[in-house]
Amino acid sequence: MSKTFFSIIFFLFLNLSFSQKNNLYVYETYQDYVSNKPIDYGLATGYGMTLGTRYIITKKEGKEKKIKINKMWGFKIGDYLYRFSKKKNVPVSYLKNELGLCFYIEADFTLRKAVWGVDYFNSTDHNNDGYFYSDDLNSEINEISKILKIDNPSPELKVFIECIKDANERYGDQAKFNGYTKCILPEKEKP
Repeated sequence: MSKTFFSIIFFLFLNLSFSQKNNLYVYETYQDYVSNKPIDYGLATGYGMTLGTRYIITKKEGKEKKIKINKMWGFKIGDYLYRFSKKKNVPVSYLKNELGLCFYIEADFTLRKAVWGVDYFNSTDHNNDGYFYSDDLNSEINEISKILKIDNPSPELKVFIECIKDANERYGDQAKFNGYTKCILPEKEKP
């Protein structure tokens, strides 16, 4: 009897901890994020797009719901923080703040990993650079190739921009994406 009871408790605990880790937490505004006041929509079970509107599918209290992500400031699933690039109509996953800029990767990779546990990304599936940046966590998000237009960069940023310029000159989307990866995530930093 006690083995069965402990087994049930263990699996219930395991299920609850997994569910909490993959819950969708929405920040309607940057201030909500800074104040750590998200809206919990429940377990994230999928994502998709219909007629240009991106959404996350959630399940809470037995009910499924589609949460539109195009207009919110950002959201979290597990350890990943996401924002939305309005220019390219894609969610992006925050990577790091360095050189006075915030860096992101297109969220397909981290959403697949957070929602389904799949570790796969192919830049040729998309119509953008795959990587993005913004001046700070609350400013407009741009494709990484636009960094070449920054006026009067610091010496450290000049080196980074040169790396991006070299990557941008590669032939083919996957080759460019791989070059951007070497600039943004040197070997020691890759997830």
